[in-house]
Amino acid sequence: MSILLGLCLLLVMLSLILALNAFTRLDKLRDQNLLMQKELGLLRQEYQQLQERFLGIPAGSGTTAGTAAAGSTASPAAEQQSEAETKSPEQELQEQLMQFQTIIEAYRHQNGGSFPASLDNLAAYANRNGLQKMVENPFTHTRNPLISEDVCLDITHDLIDEGLPEYAGRLLFQAHLDARGQVTGYFLTGLDNRGMLLKRPDGEALTISHQG
Repeated sequence: MSILLGLCLLLVMLSLILALNAFTRLDKLRDQNLLMQKELGLLRQEYQQLQERFLGIPAGSGTTAGTAAAGSTASPAAEQQSEAETKSPEQELQEQLMQFQTIIEAYRHQNGGSFPASLDNLAAYANRNGLQKMVENPFTHTRNPLISEDVCLDITHDLIDEGLPEYAGRLLFQAHLDARGQVTGYFLTGLDNRGMLLKRPDGEALTISHQG
């Protein structure tokens, strides 16, 4: 009888320990969710600032989800089609670059300030966290995941030549490495319909970079 009672008490204690562990994990997940929401809010602000900087779109002008004008009867699909028709291929590539940077910065925030060492690292992170999205090459009209070798070329170790038609509409990613081979930042740019670097209105190459 005493043995059965002891086993029952042991089972009760184990159940309590498991319940406490579950509550602890739940609290941690709740804290992580709140932190993620805060980081996403900051990333949205950075994305709007990038839109204003590179595309001349004022922050809060209605380019993000949920800001359609009141009383509008156009469907979301029709609005997206209309918006795409008014953008140049170069503007579409610039937006893809900003979306690319947003995912890199999300990676950095969740990895203690560390930058992705390669395109493969970033792709695995984007897929794991549901950040991957399909984009269209504005020149070839092929659709592929944004963080992939079909859209972006990793030139960290192997540079490419400009002026190659097969690279039209591609993005470029390069990790900045210090003397010890540690990643200290990144560089992003895109290629136009001739395979040449995208240019700003002032004629300078359009690049996005971050040095840690």
